[in-house]
Amino acid sequence: MTDRTEDQAQPARRGPWHDGTEPGRYFDRGAPWCLNAAGHPSGQNTYPDATIHTPPDECQTRSLFTEGLEDLAGPSCFVETYAAEPFRYGQPRTGDLAATPRVIIETHYLAADTSTRFSVSLGDALRLATHLAIIVSTIDRAGFDATSFPSSR
Repeated sequence: MTDRTEDQAQPARRGPWHDGTEPGRYFDRGAPWCLNAAGHPSGQNTYPDATIHTPPDECQTRSLFTEGLEDLAGPSCFVETYAAEPFRYGQPRTGDLAATPRVIIETHYLAADTSTRFSVSLGDALRLATHLAIIVSTIDRAGFDATSFPSSR
């Protein structure tokens, strides 16, 4: 598939993936909720467009950026939260098929130019969100009703 910025007379430029139609490689259609779903292979089994799917090996939702501090008064950082799962198009088939979506929490320290990333299951993310709502409503006491959130069963 050609890059949208290239003249159609130019040869097609393939992305970073091996062809997913080759034997022994995944033909991954990607997550339907992916922010870059336009970069997934189409129903006609076409090769994904590398200019759209970033990062090439992961489906992601939109991110939420919040400001944080290291510990209680340390250096400032940005906290990025989003969901992701592997995008395995063209990767060799292995016995590992565990590609469940997870919520990613990533800290970015601009001063040190470092970041740390970890993930939690969807169920744990829901429990964490409910717990944070309860903590904030307990401290804030502004009448926020944390019981309106789904239970963490």
